[in-house]
Amino acid sequence: MLFRSILQGLRSGADAVELALERGDLAMAREGWPIVARNLDRVSWLAMNMLAYAKERPLEVAETDLAALVREACDLMQATAARRGVKLALHAEADMAPAPVDANAVHQAVLNLLANAVEAAPDRTGHVDVHVRHDTGARAFVVEVQDDGPGIPAAQRARLFQPFASTKGQRGTGLGLAVARKLAEQHGGTLVHADRAPRGTSMQLSLPADRSDAGADETRGPVPGTPLAIEWE
Repeated sequence: MLFRSILQGLRSGADAVELALERGDLAMAREGWPIVARNLDRVSWLAMNMLAYAKERPLEVAETDLAALVREACDLMQATAARRGVKLALHAEADMAPAPVDANAVHQAVLNLLANAVEAAPDRTGHVDVHVRHDTGARAFVVEVQDDGPGIPAAQRARLFQPFASTKGQRGTGLGLAVARKLAEQHGGTLVHADRAPRGTSMQLSLPADRSDAGADETRGPVPGTPLAIEWE
């Protein structure tokens, strides 16, 4: 059903663009293209998540500038957010120590959280805020993705991280959160959901700051810098 929905979306958008080109109608082409782009995004996310879900691979842990990694994910998500009229903002602490993580795995997990948040936020007025911090008390690095959407109904929360259990109907792949949690747990971390007041959802990805295969946290100095605050229009 999911593949059929994506293919139908691609076909519908492509037909609209093709008709617009035949008529030389640029305005009509502009209306059809977002349908194509949205479903191309879905194909891309589904392919990456199916590979991550189906195949186990060992982590390649290295000391990583987590704020820069999250910024790169936000940059990639910006086109999707802009098509929906959703504002995306990133806030990161200054002088964070490098995080001992598999950069590719964390990048995919963050992209999945961003995709869910942008999809949940209301069109044209929505906001997605991303916070990156080093919680020294918990000895963890935290990436928190917040949206101002309608939230997740209580009846669906028990299945939130189950594979193929999408809360978004035909718009979702049902793998994004399952893969993000799997990647978090591979790091020895967690991914948890919380409601926001008065509305919205927060997803908090927590990754341990100490790993025996990446050196002790105390031996890693901070990366000099100022607090990072970026808002994409």
